[in-house]
Amino acid sequence: MLEEQTSQVEQKEKQNFMDRSKDLSVILLIAGALLIILGSFLTWGQAITAFGNLNISGIIGDGKFTALMGLLIIVLVVLDKAVFYKKEIVQKIIPFIHYLLSIIAMAIVVWDGVNISSTSGEFVKVAAGAGVYVVFFGGLIATVGVFTSLIKTKKKIATIVLAVLLVVILIAVYIPASRRTSQSTSNSKVSTSENKPAEKSKIKVDVVSKNYTTNSIGDAIILGEVKNNGDGEAYISNITASLMAGGKVVASGNSNIYFPRKIAKGETVPFKVSINNPPQYDDIKVEVDAQSDSYQKCSRLDVVSQTPRTGQYGDFSIAGEIENKTDKKFTSANVYVYLLDENNKVINFENTYVQNLEKGATKPYEVSIYSSSGAQPNYTTIKVIAEGCN
Repeated sequence: MLEEQTSQVEQKEKQNFMDRSKDLSVILLIAGALLIILGSFLTWGQAITAFGNLNISGIIGDGKFTALMGLLIIVLVVLDKAVFYKKEIVQKIIPFIHYLLSIIAMAIVVWDGVNISSTSGEFVKVAAGAGVYVVFFGGLIATVGVFTSLIKTKKKIATIVLAVLLVVILIAVYIPASRRTSQSTSNSKVSTSENKPAEKSKIKVDVVSKNYTTNSIGDAIILGEVKNNGDGEAYISNITASLMAGGKVVASGNSNIYFPRKIAKGETVPFKVSINNPPQYDDIKVEVDAQSDSYQKCSRLDVVSQTPRTGQYGDFSIAGEIENKTDKKFTSANVYVYLLDENNKVINFENTYVQNLEKGATKPYEVSIYSSSGAQPNYTTIKVIAEGCN
């Protein structure tokens, strides 16, 4: 009699453990699935540039598939409770389907995460967003829910096998993705080196002139020119101007817009940097960041004409045409117009864009020139540079 009572107590405790395990399994599966769905709509990639940050939602790309995986997990949990509750064979299969769906979601974000993080360039830094990590974490939680479900049915060996398989699959996805990234980077370097001389060019871009002026709202405008004194062509990525007082920087500004990107050997090009609320200063320091190559390839375009004109309200501008004599089409071309005084100092510099410049095409441009006084600038020479970059 005592043995029979003990057996009943043990069976009751075992049943309570199985019920608790089942409840925990359902909670983990649903929580994991919800995180997978949530992460699919969050940011998967963030591009950081000088113009600002660009966030890319996962749902635009592979997030559609991971969201579907999460939704299917929830649907199967509900159907298991409502429809398949008494069908033993289905109950045995469903945990493995949950496992497969979780694995697919995690594999997708591992692959995409590695590839997203590897696409940074010279002017753009790209990083995997929070959504990638949320989906992966949700997949892990759902997988733990599957393991909990299997443990309650005493399938310990199956649990161990699936846990090992999870690690193997994720490694199998990660390694090809990282190799693909390395190979892409390597190929990029090889193709770049093929276009370079056997001996690496010496990069030397010097500041030729710098001039301080102000705009209509009192901001400091640093204008000037830089010259490529290196052994070959160079690509300018950034120009920084600093106001100095007593040998210390008291204000600083930088620009990656107001200058041509590509500068040939021996060429001189203009630059413009603005500094808000300038303090008192006793010197100006200008620094140039330049490289021998860039992911963004640029070509000079021909300036067909440049004509100064004054509008009916006294506004001053330079109008003309540029021609694309290269073998490339440019979605956007930059036109830089700058004015020099009798001492060859840059006294004004503005730019504009020309859209969709086909091979062999000629398009008009017009650049408005602003001055702090509102009067027509007193200049001696007009220079125009046109550049297309892809």
